[in-house]
Amino acid sequence: MIAPVSFAQLLRRLPTMTTKDEVDQAAADFCYVNTRTNRKALAAALLDAPRRQMFVIPHYGRFLATLHPFFPDIGEAVVDELSRDFGWLARKRFKGLLDARLKNARYIAELTKFRVAPLHVSFRCARTLLEQFHVQNIEVLCALLDGCGRFLRTQPQTASRVESLLEILIRKRRVLNLDDRTMLLIENTCSACQPHRAREAAPAKFRTPYERYIRKLVYEDLTDGTVDAVCQRLRRLPWGDGTGDDAQRVRHALVCCFAKVWKLRHATIRPAAAALAALRRLHPWFGVSVVDAVVENIKLGLERNTFEHSQRRIAEALYMGEMFRYGAVGANDVLDLVRLFLGFGHREPLPLPGRSCELDPSSSYFRIRLICTLLLACWPQINSVGTQQALAGIAQHLQMYILAKDQPLPVDIDYNVDSLFETVFAGTMRFESWDQAAQVAAMAAQRPMQPTSGTQPAGVDAGQATPCSLPVPASPAQPLASGEIHAARGGAADTSSVREEANSEGCREPGPEDGSISGAGSTESDGNDASAEHAVVDYDAEMYEARRQREALEALIDREEEESLEREFNKLMLESSDVRRAEHTNKLDVGIPMSLMGRSLVLQPAAPAEHAAGGGQAAGDGESGGGSDAIRFSLLTGKKQRPVIHEVDIPAESRMAQSLRQQEELAMREKAHLKRIVLDYERREANEERRLYERELAARRAGAFPGGSGGGGGDGTLAGGSAAARPIVPGATFVSRPSPAASRRRQRVTAVAVQRDQQQQQQRRAGAHPGIPDRFL
Repeated sequence: MIAPVSFAQLLRRLPTMTTKDEVDQAAADFCYVNTRTNRKALAAALLDAPRRQMFVIPHYGRFLATLHPFFPDIGEAVVDELSRDFGWLARKRFKGLLDARLKNARYIAELTKFRVAPLHVSFRCARTLLEQFHVQNIEVLCALLDGCGRFLRTQPQTASRVESLLEILIRKRRVLNLDDRTMLLIENTCSACQPHRAREAAPAKFRTPYERYIRKLVYEDLTDGTVDAVCQRLRRLPWGDGTGDDAQRVRHALVCCFAKVWKLRHATIRPAAAALAALRRLHPWFGVSVVDAVVENIKLGLERNTFEHSQRRIAEALYMGEMFRYGAVGANDVLDLVRLFLGFGHREPLPLPGRSCELDPSSSYFRIRLICTLLLACWPQINSVGTQQALAGIAQHLQMYILAKDQPLPVDIDYNVDSLFETVFAGTMRFESWDQAAQVAAMAAQRPMQPTSGTQPAGVDAGQATPCSLPVPASPAQPLASGEIHAARGGAADTSSVREEANSEGCREPGPEDGSISGAGSTESDGNDASAEHAVVDYDAEMYEARRQREALEALIDREEEESLEREFNKLMLESSDVRRAEHTNKLDVGIPMSLMGRSLVLQPAAPAEHAAGGGQAAGDGESGGGSDAIRFSLLTGKKQRPVIHEVDIPAESRMAQSLRQQEELAMREKAHLKRIVLDYERREANEERRLYERELAARRAGAFPGGSGGGGGDGTLAGGSAAARPIVPGATFVSRPSPAASRRRQRVTAVAVQRDQQQQQQRRAGAHPGIPDRFL
């Protein structure tokens, strides 16, 4: 059995209610301490909602709505008091009561939505605010309509009245000259009052029973322990030869489910690769179709390079690694994919620091993450298939790619790279800088192209020594000439041309048409000598062409540097001439004589700014010219008694314009200082008025809810002498009733104070806006 709760504890729980369950429990607890006195005290406590905690108002509304069918006097007392407070606050137009008015409006709106307050209460408040349409009332009206406008719009009996109310509000917004903030408030309120439009449900995609069954097996049933069972069920499907409708749908559904790996859970990617490897043994076309679709999706992700597809691309890279582990793809496919990640979108064959493309900027590290994900998923099988030489070249290329990015790397990327070099590239030398990696790359690219003086190893042709795979040399710290380093950094096109020609000559698979001799015990013949001489001649031609392209590239770079230097020098000289012209120009900032103001009607065409130093004196009127970067001045010229006024546009960067701007800024700062003093004085007055209002409001509430004699237990009342016990209400102030003479005296003092405040406000408004009636201010 739940222990009973005292009324005082219930009142202390009211401001702390934040969930529906707490509100419902508090309503149920009040039924155990229900008395007439406690109901009055509860109404007073609900009216005294914290001004800084607006979020409790909806919970108070739910609390009242729960109790209203059983204790209607509580809700009626709260609504009556809120209506009286609204009318009293509407007559007070000083800014200090804006928070109280907003709280009152939101409270009425919540009670209207919970059907505790009658519907006509909200419309009466809205009509009062529309009749006195000033800034504070607009804010209060917007708060009221934001709370219950949509609810009233959906009710059949009030929909037409809300529509007419919104039409009046929109017309007033168009006619009156309101600030941007107020117009935005009105627009948001009108939008909030519009009922929700029912969205049409998206039509469900039609799927055959076979397609639904395949999706259920792949997306829901496939796990590490159910791979064999799922494969058996998939093999029982009507694969056919692709001629029937069912067979075509089954094949299409299987390829889509296994290719769209991003729809699978992360733990299901490895079982999906295992199932694919098992099914491709019976249906080879299935494995080829899935791998081709995955590679196409990877290329599409590289072309688009959108952030929203990042997780999809990581899942595809991980899927390719898992397929390699289960034998669905080969090592060459994985290495080609890594090379695609390193070079897709770049014009240069080698990554260069400071040069990036739109698809792979230097501040993007996502491709490094893809490479690490792919190779770590392939480890350790990829290290045991005879790909050490190719992996060494990829490790070198990958280090150059990483060092060409913005340094330092992010922490997670750096951790992935360290893990990659500790597992897949174990034993590979790590480079400290891009220059060191470029030296090693240049040495590795030039070493295979050197002509040999002896015999070739058995089974290797003279044209097969190519730089396709870059081995790591034994001594990478050997110094290179400056020209070679420049060729590695700025002349990457030379290396690419040499590499392409070497690939075209030596990267072909040896065939019967080649004049090579293979075998361990073969001897050299005349045909071999002729082929060796031909290879030497081709090598000389390639080296000459590479040297010529390198010289052309260096000449192009030098010419671009000279043109850039010349442009910077011309820009510097132009700025220097502008500064000297501004220094030697003598301008005056004086006013136009009053006797000549009438002659300014006959204006001459605007003279250039540089002619202002010739004759006459400039009279600055401070008006801006036609352009945004010039200030319009009046130039007074002429002889004897016939002066002429010219309009001159002075550049905003000139000394005269800057001095005028400084004077204006100084005057604005002085005005702002005076404004701050006046606002501080008004703020102190507003605070004093707010304190007087709070005292008066507490006194009025104490008189509106007088305490009766005891009722909810000893914990909920205060006993003192022979006076009647009063309920404990947080935040309420109870005063004894004064005598009739004291009441009349206090009313006269209050009336005199209110009249004096109104006179001061009228005088202040009249001084600020002379000639304008008060209802328009």
